[in-house]
Amino acid sequence: MPESGGSGQSIGELGKQLRDELTVLVRDELALAKRELAGKARRGIIGGILCGAGGALGFYGGGGVIAGITVLFESIGDYWQAPLFIGVVLLGMGGALGLVGIQVLRGIGSPLPERTVDRVQRDIETVTGRTRPGPGRG
Repeated sequence: MPESGGSGQSIGELGKQLRDELTVLVRDELALAKRELAGKARRGIIGGILCGAGGALGFYGGGGVIAGITVLFESIGDYWQAPLFIGVVLLGMGGALGLVGIQVLRGIGSPLPERTVDRVQRDIETVTGRTRPGPGRG
């Protein structure tokens, strides 16, 4: 006669049930991690695009504006004053765009899927008997 647990199921049946439930749990956690990392990657791409756009605007726009304003300032002052003034303005604009891009990238946080890590830790604590009830787990 096979040994049985308190629920009337044999040890083999309980082991199979545990294996099936762990498989589902691992699949669910991997799906959550994938969704969480995809969101972080999307925000990272946006931040990188903002940084690149700031650099491109500063580079290409700067050349054209410096040339145009240098010709405009020819009648007002010396040639060296116009490029210096415009260069300072463009450096400020490029720096501001770069800082916005860096803030977006910093806002992403850790590359780890934090919600998934927390859920897996709770699952491990539950399985080992040290329960810590969490949202939606109880």
